[in-house]
Amino acid sequence: MNEVSDSAEALGAVNSGLCQPELHPHNRYQQLMDALPQMMWIANADGAINYLNHAWTETLGVAIADSLEWRLFEYIHPDDRAIAFRQWQHSINTEQAFEVELRFREVDGAHRRFVVKGRPILDKANTVVEWVGTFTPASQARRVETELEQERELQTVITRNMAEGICLVRMSDRLIVYANPKFEQMFGYESSELNGQPVAILNYAPDIPAADGVAQAILQQVEQNGEATYTVHTIKKDGTLFWCEATTAVFEHPDHGTVVVAVQQDITDRLLAEQGLQEKERKFRAIFDQTFQFVGLLEPDGRLIEANQTALELGGVTAEQVVGRMFWQTPWWQASHDIQVQLRQAIARAAAGELSRYEVEISGAGGSTIICDFSIKPLRDENGQVVLLISEGRDITQRKQAEAEVYKLNAELEDRVARRTAQMEQLNQMLAQTATLLEERNRELDQFAHIASHDLKAPLRSISNLAEWIEDDLQGQLPAENQQQLELLRKRVLRMEDLITGLLDYSRVGRTYAAIESVAISSLLEEVLDSLDPPAGFAIAIAPMPTLPARALLLRQVFANLIGNAIKHHDRPDGRITITASDQVDCYEFAVADDGPGIATDYHDRIFVIFQTLTARDSKENTGVGLSIVKKIVETEGGQIWVDSEVGQGTTFRFTWLKQPKDAIPEP
Repeated sequence: MNEVSDSAEALGAVNSGLCQPELHPHNRYQQLMDALPQMMWIANADGAINYLNHAWTETLGVAIADSLEWRLFEYIHPDDRAIAFRQWQHSINTEQAFEVELRFREVDGAHRRFVVKGRPILDKANTVVEWVGTFTPASQARRVETELEQERELQTVITRNMAEGICLVRMSDRLIVYANPKFEQMFGYESSELNGQPVAILNYAPDIPAADGVAQAILQQVEQNGEATYTVHTIKKDGTLFWCEATTAVFEHPDHGTVVVAVQQDITDRLLAEQGLQEKERKFRAIFDQTFQFVGLLEPDGRLIEANQTALELGGVTAEQVVGRMFWQTPWWQASHDIQVQLRQAIARAAAGELSRYEVEISGAGGSTIICDFSIKPLRDENGQVVLLISEGRDITQRKQAEAEVYKLNAELEDRVARRTAQMEQLNQMLAQTATLLEERNRELDQFAHIASHDLKAPLRSISNLAEWIEDDLQGQLPAENQQQLELLRKRVLRMEDLITGLLDYSRVGRTYAAIESVAISSLLEEVLDSLDPPAGFAIAIAPMPTLPARALLLRQVFANLIGNAIKHHDRPDGRITITASDQVDCYEFAVADDGPGIATDYHDRIFVIFQTLTARDSKENTGVGLSIVKKIVETEGGQIWVDSEVGQGTTFRFTWLKQPKDAIPEP
């Protein structure tokens, strides 16, 4: 209602100046109001319209004379008249300003929406003498309101999202009346928590009166000068101290009167960085003077600016004797004219932006000569211009002497290496011959083991067949004791065959070739369980398993034996087996755990010895070879195997398996 307020204030001033209870349209302000593009109206105290400016006719095409008094209501849309009348009567009765949106009929009969605003004009006795108001096309009013709202939102967003903290302090009582989110975050307060707090709580001082004094001094400076920029030690809500750089100014706030706006930025990191730079400068000076290298700073033309203590002591001179002189004229370079010429050329190249480095003999204190690894490097400014030259030298006299000695020793070493190489070649030939012979012996051993296995199994199969024939021929005639003896005979024949097979497998571990392939352990365990066909009552749980390069045949044999033992030696038909894997950096640790009868601690090592069993072979078929084969396979592949168990607590066999087989070529 800005336009209504402005108009009402203007009309109020007129009434006050002329001492007239009514504003007549024929006074000197009629021309001014008629010239306004804004549609304006004036009504007497009881609400009858007595003036409309020319914008009414220009906008709606309706004659002013036809719209005065209460006839204006005839141009309001029938559906809006009741609303308009109630609002108008309410405002007249309450003497309150109003705003309502109505539809008015244009000369062509079409209706158009307007926002109607009005406010009362009071005399000195605060009595309503008339009303003044405006008609604004609704689309225009909405656009203006939208633009104002967008501008307010933009200002709010800018203030809330500024990288700097902003707060407003009321001058009358030194209380904070506003703080943006960045300011609250900077000082560790929740939203709106600072509102109404004294500004002194933000200033650090050993006690409260001192903090109040800091705040008072700052505000006085702002009050006197209108603005101030300063660095202040501040404190967060949790007691953390930090430094802020603040810029403050005074302005009049519509709600809070005279306020100080403070824009603050946390500069703690910057101050710490500056302190760090100062500390680095101090350390640099210490390093510059105490380093074992000879260091000097030169102008691009070769004039010495500074030399470190090491260089001064080397030449037996003081800084006053050399600083300000051309570098080639200093005592270090007086050994020969050629050395001085070489230095001047190096300085010229460095001044042109090129690094120069070479070995040179320089003069030391007492007439000594030193071999120096010397360099001059350019230092550029931000524009790429060479502004400084850094000379650096290192005493390599002892190194050069050592190099000569090393050269001599290298010659002797090369002779020794040649002789040793010849010996190694001869030894390699012998090893190759031995390896060939070993392969031949292994083949012979495999052939022998195969023949022995066949020759030993053949009579065993004959004995087993003979026992079956006898039992078939005498079926129903043999006493129960004889039948048990024949059954025991067949079992022991089968055990003997398994023992022979186990011995053959044991002898082959580590001597037979198995290809390395990518093995998905989960799939391999599924194959093993399928081949073992565990009893229906057994529960076997498999944790997530890795995939790794390995010899699948050997790893399958290890898992099959361990899982098979857990099933075979369990004391219940409803046992549970859990198989897990854990990553151990260069290997995986696998575990096969059961809830069976367990193994006494005294037998933990014995079970891995070939032919050793924990129970009588006649009570449970067992050759005593399986775990010894498992142990040999695991250790041959570079792993370890052990058992964790107590009687009645179940058994867990653990073994490690390398992620990269010992003789495999690592993947790129």
